[in-house]
Amino acid sequence: MTWREGTISQRLPSWRDCDRYRVATSSGTVTALAYRHLVGKLTSGTRVWLNTAALDRDLGTGGVAFIIAPQSIPPDVTPRGHIVKARYTPQQVMVATAEDEESPYHELFINPPPLTDLAVVVADLHSTLPAVVAGIRHANPEATIAYIMTDGAALPAAFSHTVSQLRERELLAATITCGQAFGGDYECTSVVNALICARRIVGADIAVVGQGPGNVGTGTTFGFSGLDCIWHMQQAAMIGAQVTFVVRASSADRRARHRGLSHHTMRVLEHLPLSIPIALATDAVTSASSVARQLDETEGRHRVVSLPVDFAPVLERFPITLKTMGRSYHDDPLGFHIAAAAGYFAAG
Repeated sequence: MTWREGTISQRLPSWRDCDRYRVATSSGTVTALAYRHLVGKLTSGTRVWLNTAALDRDLGTGGVAFIIAPQSIPPDVTPRGHIVKARYTPQQVMVATAEDEESPYHELFINPPPLTDLAVVVADLHSTLPAVVAGIRHANPEATIAYIMTDGAALPAAFSHTVSQLRERELLAATITCGQAFGGDYECTSVVNALICARRIVGADIAVVGQGPGNVGTGTTFGFSGLDCIWHMQQAAMIGAQVTFVVRASSADRRARHRGLSHHTMRVLEHLPLSIPIALATDAVTSASSVARQLDETEGRHRVVSLPVDFAPVLERFPITLKTMGRSYHDDPLGFHIAAAAGYFAAG
């Protein structure tokens, strides 16, 4: 069974556009998330319908219940535009995109000039976002940064507590959701238009592009959501932006295919020549050197940029908790150092 009935008993600490509740059901009490864009604000005692598919499967990211709707009253949600996201699902949402004909910004998206003044960082894992931002801030504390959330994983931006924290601390100037993703400060239909929005509307110096939480991998050659990074980088190049790629790497993943350079990253590197920054002056120096050697073996297609920067103190004092696949920064520092290096390099 993938759904249950329940009664909200308590509101838990929540974050921007996402409420957390304790919900009593016939089979026990569960923690459930409710997206205000879809169900509005709810109160204790409200009877609700729950989707428990991810909870029942004990998934990591997203392994909670989700409130579908209150049972007795319609959700207090007003459509904000005529573009449909999460299209033709029972909880599709209507949004007003930045490029709508009714938008005051519409003309900015017609025959736009090249964005040669925008730096773009493309990342596979959502968990690297804080480290990328930390690296950017270390290089340029005054940089204006936008996060572009694609639809490769979670669709509601509200699911990301990380993004909420970065926005609350003004470490990000704006979040832009594109494709089927929704709930950002701005909505766009494509990565290209999200990049235009980042530079021309938000005024961003740097845009970080990546899927939300909950990336998918199947252990097959091309069966992973991070493959979209190729298309994201191609779209950035289409409009003249300067692109930096965050290679996915780990020194502690229990799966051999993700230790050192992930096999996901190796697939992406087969298709585009890139400049790839690696931080060598770190406590992860041995692992980083190993990654650099792996990159050297990719037939010389990529330029490895060794940065003599120690990101350890930068990441240790960063106000957002760093965590990936259940591992903390101290459990697996390599990927965070590489992400910080990418941000630092892009900001320079």
